[in-house]
Amino acid sequence: MQILDVIDKSRLDRIPDKSVRLLSSANYHELGYTVFHVELRLYYKRTQNEPYSIITIFVETNHGTIEQILNEGYLGLHALEEEAAYITSHLVISELIMNSIKRLDDERRTPMLNVIELKQQNLINIMKAKGFLKEWKVERAIRITPRHIFVPTEYIEHAYEDRPLPTKSLQTISQPSVVAKMTQLLDVQENNKILEIGCGSGWQSAILSKLTTGKVFSIERIPEIVEFAKKNHRTAYIQNVEILQGDGTLGLPVSAPFDRIIVTAACKTVPEPLLAQLNDGGILVAPVGEIFSQDMVVIQKLGGKFKEIKRESGFIFAPLIGKFGF
Repeated sequence: MQILDVIDKSRLDRIPDKSVRLLSSANYHELGYTVFHVELRLYYKRTQNEPYSIITIFVETNHGTIEQILNEGYLGLHALEEEAAYITSHLVISELIMNSIKRLDDERRTPMLNVIELKQQNLINIMKAKGFLKEWKVERAIRITPRHIFVPTEYIEHAYEDRPLPTKSLQTISQPSVVAKMTQLLDVQENNKILEIGCGSGWQSAILSKLTTGKVFSIERIPEIVEFAKKNHRTAYIQNVEILQGDGTLGLPVSAPFDRIIVTAACKTVPEPLLAQLNDGGILVAPVGEIFSQDMVVIQKLGGKFKEIKRESGFIFAPLIGKFGF
């Protein structure tokens, strides 16, 4: 059930602005569901006196979302805080949500510090503050793809810092905010088939795998990194990604065309084979420029022609090596 189903249109002129308090982002099981996170949401409409508010509880699960009204009326500016304090008093809501709330209430009374969750939330906050993370579906994909699984053991304590980290064969794992930015620019849709050039630790392709029911192919030229990424994917139970060793500048003609192509290394120009393997209507994202400075370029193919639809400066990636690379 969604909020549009439970708000009577006659009570509000429009669906109002929204503010959110995240109560939990942990994955746990209730009544056969996996609960990804629980939020309090405040929908409000400005009036002459104070906001007219509707407080809802929102739960995202592996079988969809549930949202139910807890309170409505002229609840004041601190409605979310007040509701958080008395949240377990709402016995009319569904058993699934009620169990989730009780679990959260118990955690508040007996705090159990989950260091990874706190670090992940701090990283999410940093990426949002920088303006690199704006879309909820990308945020969710990042939340359910723990970065510490994808970094070498000696760097686990730094996994949730917003900076690149070393990996195998003198390569690096991309900075999280850049991964978020590129993922958003790629605009992945539900059934997209995706090609990634340069698999790194496998974190980027794992995030992409959460955004599509289609297949993700990732090409990496260094055998040691291929094995590292495959191991990480097995640990994270990633099933719709295939990692291949080869020259990424040549693309993957045997599986073309692709709806989305992402290049995670710097190109002088976008390799022609990659453009040729982009499906009509498809999008390609790549850092383009010189070795020490690139623009993030977004190209779309429409009617057989290529159009640059976005360009942002200020990026530095390792050079793309191969027949059509540096």
